[in-house]
Order: sequence, then C-alpha cells, then structure tokens
Amino acid sequence: MKYKILFILLFIEFNLFSESSIQINNEVIRLSFKYKVNPNLVFAIIECESTFNERAISKNISGSGMSIGLMQLNTCNRNWPLCDYFNVSKNIEEGVKTLKECLELSKGDIDKALIYYNFGYGNYEMKKRPLPQITINYVKKVKSYYIYYMGKKQDILSGSECRIIKVLTWRKNNVKNI
Repeated sequence: MKYKILFILLFIEFNLFSESSIQINNEVIRLSFKYKVNPNLVFAIIECESTFNERAISKNISGSGMSIGLMQLNTCNRNWPLCDYFNVSKNIEEGVKTLKECLELSKGDIDKALIYYNFGYGNYEMKKRPLPQITINYVKKVKSYYIYYMGKKQDILSGSECRIIKVLTWRKNNVKNI
C-alpha cells in the first residue's frame, strides 16, 4: 500500500507518465525486491544522481572517468560497451547491486552506504581520504529525498506536505483497489 502511494506521488510530483518512466518505475521495484533494497532509497539515489534522466553523463568527482545513466555508474569500474550504460534495466540493476554491496559493507548504515556509493569504499575506508564537500552534500540530499519518498512529514521541498495531502486526497477520490 505505501509503495503504491509512493508511485502516485512520483507520477504526479515529477510528471512521470512517459513509457520510459513507467519502465524505470517497474525496474526499480522489481530489482529492489530482488536484491532486498528499499525502493525508496533507490528512487532517492536516481533523483539525486540523474533526476531520472537515463542519458545523464557527468565527470567523476575523482576526475577520472565518467558516470553514466540513471544511477550514474562509474565507467572505471566496468568493462561494458557504452550502450549498456544507457540501458535502463542494466543500469538500474548494476546500481541496485552496487547499493546492496554498500549497504552490506556498512552493516546497514545508510549514511556510510551512501558515502561508499558516491565516494567509493576504497577511497573512504582503505585510503582514509577525507570526505569532499560534494559527498557530504550528496548524502544529505539523498537522505532528504529518501525521507520525502518514505512519506514522512518533514519539509524537504517547498510545499511537499501540501502535495502529499493533495495526492492522498486525489487517491482516495479517484483510485479504486490499489
């Protein structure tokens, strides 16, 4: 029930009615359950990393390589053809697997898992490099989206509580048997 409310929030809040958006939604849910990762956290990471743009490309914070696709997979860590990075299913699956590994390495500590996902386990634990400000900001931003997607009453985005109430009212009046 709470995940179905999340989907309604995502569709209305971010206007996710395209065929691609439905595929992203379905893949996140399918793969989150397959790898036993909270789908709200996956949605939060995608929102922060690429704002749901499957063609997103950015330079890595380390300066080497690029990050590509919905979950901004690092090209230095994989030997894939470029087209695979833009494949929605493959990108989300690799991102969710990476997130699962980060959660296991951090023993479920979401903050540490997000640091590992963004900055790298080796950079943080092995090389003992100090966290760059961009990673600190990243963790805060992902957690704020995560809380938002979880539906907790916290004003993360301007007017978010009003939007949640409107969506729930709309759902009650318009959607049957969810």
